[in-house]
Amino acid sequence: MNGSCSSSGTGNLHALLLDMNFDGHADLWVTGYTDSQGRIRCSDVWLWDAPAQQYRFNQPLSAIPNLNINMAEQRIEGGIPNCGCAAQCFYEDSYAWQASKLITIARRAQDCERYREYRLNDKNDLIIVKDEIIDSGNPGQQAIENSKIFDWQRHAQTMRKPWE
Repeated sequence: MNGSCSSSGTGNLHALLLDMNFDGHADLWVTGYTDSQGRIRCSDVWLWDAPAQQYRFNQPLSAIPNLNINMAEQRIEGGIPNCGCAAQCFYEDSYAWQASKLITIARRAQDCERYREYRLNDKNDLIIVKDEIIDSGNPGQQAIENSKIFDWQRHAQTMRKPWE
């Protein structure tokens, strides 16, 4: 069965056996790149279904761009490191397995003008915990902050090119 990566990805596809849902069984991960510059890694993931004794395609994991599995910490992450704005735009998501379902537990996102952080609340909804204007020429404009997590304004300044 072809997935989007294995059937349309470009060059150097790799197949890995890795426990991607942390259930003790090796799952199949086909990974490659969807663009010729090697910026976005695609994934096709088949999770081992032990009772059925077969692999089943997993759409949620396969849809995560630049999928990264940290086995030691049982963390799943993905996102786009540069989506425009002179390398100022990105998003990063963190995921967890909950009752055999993959859920997003956190997100960091930045566009040309704002930085936002999202976390799960007690109802398992992603809510904004930080919303900050990062690229304003108006010194009177203030960030909207619901919590102090990290000084992303300073971090965003260090990411800028010297001529900006």
